[in-house]
Amino acid sequence: MKCVQSTAFTAGYQAVLDYWHGTGPKPTQTAAYTALLDMAQRTALAYCVENKDFVDALLRPDFATGNIPFALNTMPGRIYGADYDMGNQGVAYSDTVYQTTNQNTTAWNNGWIDRNDGVDLGSIIDNGTRYYVGWIDTNEWLSFTVVASGGRPGINIRYASPNGARIHIDVDGHDITGSLTLAATGGFFNWVTTNVLATTNIATGLHAMKVFFETDSLNFYWVEFNGLPPLRPAEWLDSDLGAPWRFGYSLWNASTAIWTVAGGGTDIFGTSDQGHFVSRPFSGDGSIVARVATLQNTDTQAKGGVMFRDSFATNGMYAFVCVTPTGLRFDCRTNLNTAAITIASNTVRTAKWVKLLRSGNSFRGYFSTNAINWQELGSGATIPLAATTRAGLAVTSRNGSGLSTATFDNVSLTPAMTTLLVQEGSAWKYNDSGANLGTAWRPVTYDHTSWPAGPAQLGFGDGDEFTLIASNRQITTYFRRTFNVSDPSVFTNGIVRLLRDDGAIVYLNDVEIFRSNMGVGAVNYQTAALTSVPPRDEATNFYSTNFTATLLVPGVNVVAVEVHQNPLSSGDLSFDLSLEGKFAPPRLSIAVEAANITLRWPNVGAFSPYTTPNLSPPIIWSALPSGGTVSNDTWSVTLPLPAATQFYRLESP
Repeated sequence: MKCVQSTAFTAGYQAVLDYWHGTGPKPTQTAAYTALLDMAQRTALAYCVENKDFVDALLRPDFATGNIPFALNTMPGRIYGADYDMGNQGVAYSDTVYQTTNQNTTAWNNGWIDRNDGVDLGSIIDNGTRYYVGWIDTNEWLSFTVVASGGRPGINIRYASPNGARIHIDVDGHDITGSLTLAATGGFFNWVTTNVLATTNIATGLHAMKVFFETDSLNFYWVEFNGLPPLRPAEWLDSDLGAPWRFGYSLWNASTAIWTVAGGGTDIFGTSDQGHFVSRPFSGDGSIVARVATLQNTDTQAKGGVMFRDSFATNGMYAFVCVTPTGLRFDCRTNLNTAAITIASNTVRTAKWVKLLRSGNSFRGYFSTNAINWQELGSGATIPLAATTRAGLAVTSRNGSGLSTATFDNVSLTPAMTTLLVQEGSAWKYNDSGANLGTAWRPVTYDHTSWPAGPAQLGFGDGDEFTLIASNRQITTYFRRTFNVSDPSVFTNGIVRLLRDDGAIVYLNDVEIFRSNMGVGAVNYQTAALTSVPPRDEATNFYSTNFTATLLVPGVNVVAVEVHQNPLSSGDLSFDLSLEGKFAPPRLSIAVEAANITLRWPNVGAFSPYTTPNLSPPIIWSALPSGGTVSNDTWSVTLPLPAATQFYRLESP
């Protein structure tokens, strides 16, 4: 059979073997040399396939007493006979002749292909090379670990039999088909598919399925289950991170809105992750929120929580807020191939709600006991994820061969109430000539194609610049960037954030929207900033203000900035800027229902309800102590009817 790593024989090498065995003609010297050299090169790890069942037999302590999946088998879905579980004879399979201790006896495996145990497998060309179970004897069986959606499935069985045969299928020890008579197909390779209906419902979850062969004279290819609800919504993708010892899985219960996610491996941390991640694409800014209802089958490092991640690669960048057996953590990997770091942890074990907020490359983690009062974990992390990434639920266990299982409810992925129109670090056109450009450089129609360009931070003298500009003692340097807005009417207002050394004025479509460290009144290219700013201020401090969204126009817009020095002999200059559009907040509704009131609002943005007994200054708004639930993209909180007047509103962190 095979070893830990193996590679397939080439046709040329097989011809050499045939000659050595006396079953083929003698190849030419050149052909033999080429075949042997080619085969030697193919033994490099890059060409080899890891035989995980061989490794499993060598290393798993409970190999003789327990079975684990060879493949992720699902209902609904097709399960190939060759993908039976890994484990010993009588545990993962039963084969009449499964071993020999005497090399002079008849071979104990007739197929001698694909797997490394007593089950006889043959190959078939069907959308590539596949494998079937052959040389079947009466009362043999195969065991499969299966993840199922609940319901009564239809069952298709693909087989070939010259004289007919009988089989039945068990799930968790219960016969779900009865003894099935399979009609003769006229030969061992005349494949047909028969259809039956399960005799009982299958429960949602993880099951042990066995296919029993009641007679011989049969080749078995696959069994397929249909007529069940999908395992998860179509836009969600189920994937293991890395190559954990056991496959993880996810299940979605549409009637209860509960996710079940199981993951194994060696942890989501360090430089190479192992775990399970069920996710969907997510574009732009926003949040993912979930309640970790349970975390079971844990070791001390098990984790279940919400994640933004750039890919399924083991070394990918991510942000992860998770519940552990001892509290909560906010972990992240800020660059590919680097070691993950813990931003913050907390030992509050009653907190089950977790939340991640994304704004550009900034990620912030929160936790709560009721989804109303949120507490931040640490002070955030900067991770250069692409604008479109993946967001979802992640679970892992540090018990190599075990699975940790988490259930999640109230899962919501919502876009932010702001969108980045111009992101920090964007590329800008700039004019560092020191010339007097007057006011003509500010409108959208101005032609800046001849200006040089580069990404922010732009400047000189501090050593932290991405784009180095001229240091010819010019007082004023000009910057321009165009951006597109499809529909400005969706915004209520905008936010500009400005890093400047020393002073700056910001224009949007030729209208001034912000002035920072500059005097009042008209300015020109010789006007100095009010003061020279200290080093830390010019490197990290972004100043911000609001602007009216009516200044935005459909199509092309331009933001133009003039940065002024103080004094003329200043040895440094710094500039960066971001521009956001802010959406209208969701509308809060209140309904009186018997002795209670119910607050409801759309599931957009990261909003929580607050209350106050009066609207006379000073107004003190307090977060509601009661938890909320989300259903059909609507949040709701039910409260006792107040004895006196009470006011309510939504706030966003």
